[in-house]
Amino acid sequence: MSGSPTYLATIQRILVAVDGSDHSLAALEAACSLAAQLHAEIEALFVEDDDLLRLAELPCARVLSTLLMEPERTDRERMERLLRLLAGRAQEALQRHSVALGVRARFRAVRGRVNAELQAAAGEADLLSLGKAGHGQLGLVGPGSTLRTALDAGLPVLVVERHPRVGKGLLAAYDGSAGSARALSMAAQIAAGTGQELTILILGHAAGIDALSREALEIAAQHGQGARLTFSWAQPVVAIPAAVRRARPALVVLGAGERSEDRAGQLIKVIDCPLLVVP
Repeated sequence: MSGSPTYLATIQRILVAVDGSDHSLAALEAACSLAAQLHAEIEALFVEDDDLLRLAELPCARVLSTLLMEPERTDRERMERLLRLLAGRAQEALQRHSVALGVRARFRAVRGRVNAELQAAAGEADLLSLGKAGHGQLGLVGPGSTLRTALDAGLPVLVVERHPRVGKGLLAAYDGSAGSARALSMAAQIAAGTGQELTILILGHAAGIDALSREALEIAAQHGQGARLTFSWAQPVVAIPAAVRRARPALVVLGAGERSEDRAGQLIKVIDCPLLVVP
């Protein structure tokens, strides 16, 4: 790995995709907490989906009632009212968390297509935070397409579920690849900025463990951060969840490979704490 680039960008602006769902509000709370520790600012973006509003105009349009748990008829006017209510819920949550934590924040509602608007807003952000799932009627049933959009734009993505498990410290996986080096560098930067312990999961064969360990510790040291090492020879989709169960971290940091959305998608399903995917 010698000579591979590390991730040295400072996290100053965090973009949060909000749709009013519990998952997106958890992502908002996690982003505000991280912003407070890193002295960053927050922008919460609510997208009034054009495609959704056009669908609401169709005679067969239905939305799932969370009260009755059955489909209800809708139209454009009712859908616009629902969107305003959800936007208001998200804005109130942003106000509550940002004031409590002393974080500079702003809320912005736009009309357009979700991924296109997020991609446009991502140009001014250093990190995107989004919910593990969202309102199906808002087109945010999961982070898949949004995750791919953000990673393609070179933006790290923090994925948070509705009730994330509370843990301590950070866990980063390192296998000697450039992607895992960038992820480890960002994990060390966050750990140094927040005063949390960093655990590094070394993924590799026994013959290369010593070299990988030295490289990982060198990357952490670039940010003035020490680390505890743990090891696994299993495949990442097996080794990383097992390490999470043992270490019980507050945040897992993962480097995105060539098929990043596939591996990240598998891990998002089984990891019950916030997951940061670094391109």
